[in-house]
Amino acid sequence: MGADLILELDRAHFRAGEEVTGMVGSPAGGRARAVWVEVRYRERTESFSSCRLALSSGALHEGELAPGWSSRFAVRLPADILPGYRSTHGELWWEVGAVSDRIGPDAQERRRIEVLP
Repeated sequence: MGADLILELDRAHFRAGEEVTGMVGSPAGGRARAVWVEVRYRERTESFSSCRLALSSGALHEGELAPGWSSRFAVRLPADILPGYRSTHGELWWEVGAVSDRIGPDAQERRRIEVLP
C-alpha cells in the first residue's frame, strides 16, 4: 500500500513573489519512490481542463516513508503571476498539491490558495 498524505499550509492567501509554505506528511508511512509539493496554476472550462504552470519544491523525500514522516516545504511564487479568475464559462485558480510517487496511482492531496494583487 502507498503512503497517504496530509498537507497543511501556513496560510491560504499569498502575493506575487512570496513563498508558499507549509508541511506535508504521511501519518501511516508506506511505499513511495519520492514525495514533493507543487504549486499549480489550473484552468477549467466547460470542455477543457489543464495545468498551465507547475512550480516544484523538488524531492522532499526519496524511498519508503516511515510512519509519522513529515517535512516542511517552501515554493516561491513568480513576481509576475496572474491571480485567479472565475466566470460563467470557466475558471483559473492556484492550488498546492503534495504528491507521493508510487507504483500505480500516485497519492495526492490538494489545497486551493488565493493569489492577491
